[in-house]
Amino acid sequence: MIDTEKLDKLQRYSRTIAALGLALFFALIVISLWSLWRVRKEVANLEEKKQELTQQVEGAIQQANSIREELQALEAQKALLNQTISEIAKQRPESVKEAINQVTVEQLNRAPSNQEKKKREYTMRALNDLVGTAPSVARNLTRVYLHIGDEDQRPRAFRIAKQLRQAGYLVPGIEEVGDRAPNGPTQVRCNARTEAEKDEAQKIVNLLQEWGVKAQLRLITDASKPWQYEIWFGSDFN
Repeated sequence: MIDTEKLDKLQRYSRTIAALGLALFFALIVISLWSLWRVRKEVANLEEKKQELTQQVEGAIQQANSIREELQALEAQKALLNQTISEIAKQRPESVKEAINQVTVEQLNRAPSNQEKKKREYTMRALNDLVGTAPSVARNLTRVYLHIGDEDQRPRAFRIAKQLRQAGYLVPGIEEVGDRAPNGPTQVRCNARTEAEKDEAQKIVNLLQEWGVKAQLRLITDASKPWQYEIWFGSDFN
């Protein structure tokens, strides 16, 4: 004989399980749809960011190309300017010397600021480019760079610079070199590629001695330009 009470309980249990299963199924569907919506939204956001980045990259490329073209134009102008100044330096070197000395004179009588150091470095590069245009230009624009051991030597070095300029030399700057300065007499250093350059170095030594500076010639081998000289003031220079 069938136990109707147990059968009824089993049916209610089965319906409950089925209802829970159906509810879980719908819940999973809802969660899946929500997850899919989130994924699609994130994909859409990523696509939007991708487009923005693509536009930014394209803009940066265009800007870089524009800057490159401007630099090429400036290089062409620089080459033309160097050529023009080179011709002037061949024919009227004193005019070029005066112009360069005027640009650098303020950098000699005091310790340079960071901005003045950058300006000096630019001036040196421009001067090296200029003297590299022709041997006659290098000869006409004989450069003498001064080096001091400390700032106490600068006032007298500044006076020497003025005398050198009056003697016809370019003196682009005075650099403090600290412990690298000679411990002893002042040195006139040069990479004498020719006898004429060596004779010019000795002439500078003689001028210094006339001005009361104990100096000696020191020949070196480096990558300096022709007709370039360095005066390294010694420990006895004050």
